[in-house]
Amino acid sequence: MINGGIVPQSYGKTQQLEEVLPNELFNHPHCYDHREYGQWETFVAAKALDELGYEVMRWYTIEKDSFGPLIRGVDVKKANVRQTFWYG
Repeated sequence: MINGGIVPQSYGKTQQLEEVLPNELFNHPHCYDHREYGQWETFVAAKALDELGYEVMRWYTIEKDSFGPLIRGVDVKKANVRQTFWYG
């Protein structure tokens, strides 16, 4: 749960990124690394989303602590429908 069960919605439907991307992508060493997550988002997750027909609009932090992001969000568009995914 995020923020007491409320996941911020930028656009339309919101769901976990793990529900659409293959599980093995989340085992990548940069996925949950507080310094390298941006590399994972840009070169691994965005590529996988593109292959599924999603256009990545933006990545952003939903929740963080002093070590860095705890939950990240990504706004995407597919067939002119906007959607938000989150992971963390």
